[in-house]
Amino acid sequence: MGGLNMGEPILWSHKTVAEIREYMSKRPTVILPIGCTEQHGYHLPTCVDILNAEEISKRVSAETGIMVLPTVNYSYSGGELHGTVNVSPNVLALYIEEICLSLASQGAKNIIIIPGHGGSENMTALLAFRDMFLRKHNHLDVVIAVMNAYLMNLCGEGDWHAGRAETSLMLYWAPHLVHLDRISYDSEELLDMMRKNPDAYQDIQKIVDSPQAGPRIRQRRDIQVGVMGYPEEASAQIGKEIADKSVKEIVETIKEIERQRGVL
Repeated sequence: MGGLNMGEPILWSHKTVAEIREYMSKRPTVILPIGCTEQHGYHLPTCVDILNAEEISKRVSAETGIMVLPTVNYSYSGGELHGTVNVSPNVLALYIEEICLSLASQGAKNIIIIPGHGGSENMTALLAFRDMFLRKHNHLDVVIAVMNAYLMNLCGEGDWHAGRAETSLMLYWAPHLVHLDRISYDSEELLDMMRKNPDAYQDIQKIVDSPQAGPRIRQRRDIQVGVMGYPEEASAQIGKEIADKSVKEIVETIKEIERQRGVL
């Protein structure tokens, strides 16, 4: 697994009541990684989004001394291939709300969410939750920030799900889980479509011809692999570069939040 090359991360799950109480009294900032159990083609495991959120969070913790909570392993993919476990966006938002309320009751003032899955519906749910939290709980003095720097560094040039970037990250921190000899793709037509638009995996059907009526959306039945990118171009070095850049950007953002909040 790719080395941390800095201090050790501070893990909530390894601490005692007394240790967490003392930490919160001095540094009321915590990191909440949110992953997704989702297929990533034939060459990557279903824990890609979990590990990405977790490993980025640990590196941010190692550099800042901020405590990391246990990773939320389930969110919303929208895909339907074997291995994917979907939790609907509204349930995810309610679940994260409960976690944040519990953290706030223990003294957390800054809650940093680091998502490992960037699907459009999933991110919409997280951002909507963030924006509604203080509408619903406006008596609380809590900042909730959703960090998308890592996800933004994954995107671009037709490389999305299980492609060059995600495969590179897995080669960096969990090479034993990567099977480059098993790289497979859907048809050339499907692959080209999904490289141009990561939501092209959706089969969108209008039941009635009315702009007021919503469509039925499911995964296209002809998709069997689900790769949207160029995994054959992956390397551990690319993974390290993505990780380092993402950690740097997230650390800078957190420091600014804490500066404005008077934490440091």
